[in-house]
Amino acid sequence: MEEHIRRVLNKEKIEATYLEKTIQNELMEFLHDNRKHDIIAQVQKAKYYSVILDSTLDASKAEQMTFVVRFVYIQDSESEVQVIINEHILGFLPIERSIAKELSEVLLEELEKNRLKVENMTMVSI
Repeated sequence: MEEHIRRVLNKEKIEATYLEKTIQNELMEFLHDNRKHDIIAQVQKAKYYSVILDSTLDASKAEQMTFVVRFVYIQDSESEVQVIINEHILGFLPIERSIAKELSEVLLEELEKNRLKVENMTMVSI
């Protein structure tokens, strides 16, 4: 950071650094959305999945629910079959209160939004 400030003050040529908060947030959101899309595609390919929900207060004392998906990926090659258990955080969802009714409503909305079929969900852990 000191080097960046020195270059600005000396009016030297500056390469893009992407230090601005909004750019960093946009990059993080872009990467998250792409990764989330890949994970959902893997879940859909695996067909069956389970969900883990955990609610907590975030740093600003707002209620949020962590949405985790777990599924089995079977990699079949000529020499062997490999079974891989995957577990991924799909997001941190805002909630009003940590009660079962609200958690289930938020979960159903999120499943629908991500085109994950409820009938393929084998378990929910809260």
